Amino acid sequence: MQPFVPPWALAPCHILDAIALLRQGTLLPNAACQVSGEYALIKFATAAGAGEEARVVRESLGAFKRAGLDLILTCFGMAIARHGFREQGT
Repeated sequence: MQPFVPPWALAPCHILDAIALLRQGTLLPNAACQVSGEYALIKFATAAGAGEEARVVRESLGAFKRAGLDLILTCFGMAIARHGFREQGT
């Protein structure tokens, strides 16, 4: 019996590509954690004027969702719970 080798282990790829491949290969729920380094990067970049934090967070988490995740653990969870995920007026 051959051991299971995930497709993304065979060649380098972006994490979102790996999530999409995983979604195609299973019906089980898929989850990921947005690591504290990405949280810090977003906080520092938006504080320096590189964009609006709410929009950057929405795009970052939205990319995970579009790739096929069912659950995303993030340090932005409390802010999203308080203020919602959608842009004001939409």
